[in-house]
Parts: sequence; structure tokens; C-alpha cells
Amino acid sequence: MISAKAQDASEKFQVPALAKGLDILETLAFALEPQSLTDLARTLGRSKNEIFRMLGYLEARGYIVKEERSGNYYLSLKLYELAHTHTPMEQLLKVATRPMEELARELAQTCTLNVLHHYHVIAVAQALSPRRVRLSFDLGRPFSVVYSVSGRLLLAQFSEDDQTAFLDRVPDYQALDKMEQKAYKAKLHDIQEKGYAFAVSEWYEGVEDISVLVGNANAGLMAALTVPGFKSTQRPWDFDKILDASQQCANRIIEAVGLTPGSPVFSQVG
Repeated sequence: MISAKAQDASEKFQVPALAKGLDILETLAFALEPQSLTDLARTLGRSKNEIFRMLGYLEARGYIVKEERSGNYYLSLKLYELAHTHTPMEQLLKVATRPMEELARELAQTCTLNVLHHYHVIAVAQALSPRRVRLSFDLGRPFSVVYSVSGRLLLAQFSEDDQTAFLDRVPDYQALDKMEQKAYKAKLHDIQEKGYAFAVSEWYEGVEDISVLVGNANAGLMAALTVPGFKSTQRPWDFDKILDASQQCANRIIEAVGLTPGSPVFSQVG
């Protein structure tokens, strides 16, 4: 799926041959089985002659493989190899700094980027509020996946079976009684439906947390962008403004890392 930003760029900078090659690679990436020349021509709305030479070139460069028996095409691992010269998390942290700093200035609130790690949540990056009185977090220190909006948001992206498998190893969840566990699962379902998490902080009075998803589950890269905001008489808590600004920031980060916003529930625990 192409992002709106990429669509605008493709219309502004027309490079037909490159577009043709990328269309072929993206089609093969999403195909469930190797594709014939006829299959590709039909899917792309092009003639066989239009894409035949491009297929030969992509094969010669090692990006696709042609099956000997059927003559059908599938992706090689070359794109995977190129993508993994830098880890996804390195890329995410590299591009997240500026958007997070802009968000912290716009909202005058600290924001953090959090990920799941060994059945806990850890903050891997933060941008501090410009206020003199502000929240600050120790990067890398684990905190509860049960009692945090970022933990609930990330866990809500799992399938129900994987949520259960994950929570079976989380002491905070196992300490809940059956009714509390059921309510917690319902909360995860609600978060998955809404696409964000919000709660009054379970740890600090006067703090409310909003968390939105950053990443693409299909790429195995997910983080929670969280704004833990002080309630202030000088600066009222504007839920809609904070949620909208956070989602815009998350989208900028995702586009900068080359992924697309919006991902289906996925399976990760194994």
C-alpha cells in the first residue's frame, strides 16, 4: 500500500521505468504464490511486452527469481538483505527524534517512545517538555505492561491467542482475579478498536496518558508514542488536540522510516 506522501511524490516526479520495476516488486511481495508473466500483466494493467524486459533485468540484478519448471517469478531475499543492513529499531530511533521534539514543543509536554521487551515495556526515546516542571523517564527501565497505556496499546495489537500466551508470563496480570482479567481483556479489545489508548495514570496523581501506535505490525516493528501530560490550571488538558498531534507525529515517523500507517492485528508470540 502506497502512502499519500509517496503518491504525491510519484505524481510529481515521473520515472516510468522505475515505477514499473517497483510495481512488479510490490506485487510479488504481496502475492501468496509465484506469479506468471500473464498474472503480473493482469494485476498491473500492463501488456506482457511492457513488463517482460523489466522482469529480465530484475532477475539479472538478483531481486527476483524465475522458477525453472513453471517460469513463474517470486522475490529473492535481496531486498530483505538490504533492509537488514540497519536494524528496524535503529532506523526508528534515527527518524523519531525530530518529530518527537516538535511534538514536545507544540504540546509543552514530554513524550516517550516505548516498546515491549521481555514481558515489560521500556522507553527507548523521549523528548522533554520545555516547561521548567516536567516529567522525565529513565530510558531502558522496565515498567508494567498491565498498568501502562503504552503496554496496553502494544498488547492490543496481538491476536487474542497471543495476548493470552503473553499474559500467562506477566506476574501483574496473573495477580488479577478472573473478573479483573476479563475486564483487562475487554480493555485491550476496546483499544484495538479505537486505535489509541488513554487513561488517568495508575502511578501518579494529576497525570493523564495518551498513547498512539507507531510502526507496522507486518514489518515486525511497533512502538507506542505516549504523552504523559500534567493537568495544569495554567494550561488545560486538551484531549482532542493532544491525540491529533500525537497521531500526526506518529504518521511522520512512520513515513520517514518508509512504512505505512495502519496495520492489522498480528501474531508475534512464539
